[in-house]
Amino acid sequence: MDSALNQVSATLETQRENIAKVAESLKAELEAVRAREKALGLRVVELSTAEVLSSAKEVKGVKLYVGSQSSLTEELIIAQGQKCTESDPSLVYVSVFAVGNSARVVCFVGAKARESGLSAGDIARQVASVLGGSGGGSAAFAQGGGPSLDRIEEAVRSVEGTVASLVRG
Repeated sequence: MDSALNQVSATLETQRENIAKVAESLKAELEAVRAREKALGLRVVELSTAEVLSSAKEVKGVKLYVGSQSSLTEELIIAQGQKCTESDPSLVYVSVFAVGNSARVVCFVGAKARESGLSAGDIARQVASVLGGSGGGSAAFAQGGGPSLDRIEEAVRSVEGTVASLVRG
């Protein structure tokens, strides 16, 4: 126990009796950094919305955005998809990306795009199957994934055909 406390004391560069106070201070600093990081991430989402909307392409009467960037966290990808489909209800937002040792799919379908028969759950399920996995969710929002990281680009390429095949009429 003594050697462990001495090691912690040396790591924190403080005396043993101050370890608890230093740990509390470090925890507070970490929480502040995480809050700042989240706020900055949400600002990036806000600023990138116009770019996402302008890069969407028309597919059978709906707008489709497909992303495969991993510069955003999964939480921010979800925030971006939600923000973009709220800003343009005719948008279908799909992102395929790696998280650790697996591939993930996030899909949002705006209210107007859902009127065309599209469901985020159906899209996520079909795209995730390309990744060797499964997916599901509601008509508005769905997630999925699979183990096949090497098939992310193939999954991205499959999105347009999947959306086109699911549009009614």
